[in-house]
Amino acid sequence: MLRRHFILFYMELEPRAIADEMFQKGHISANEHDNITEFTTKYKRVKELFSILRKRPGMYYHLSCVLQSLKRNSVLNKITEKRSVPSRPCK
Repeated sequence: MLRRHFILFYMELEPRAIADEMFQKGHISANEHDNITEFTTKYKRVKELFSILRKRPGMYYHLSCVLQSLKRNSVLNKITEKRSVPSRPCK
């Protein structure tokens, strides 16, 4: 899921806001929060956030709750939607 949506996170979200919310709710440690927010480039912040999420798959639920509380429902919908496969091959 993360690999497919890296660009979406990069273009639509600020990892610092996600880290702040996740830390305040007790989902990540102060160390993890600082690891995300210390980078000066957004690319590295997203990469660090994904690294933490990858290590702890149970965090996806908490991430979805954080996206809801940040009112980022469009992003949440995009990462949770399942694309349907066409029932017949294209011509």
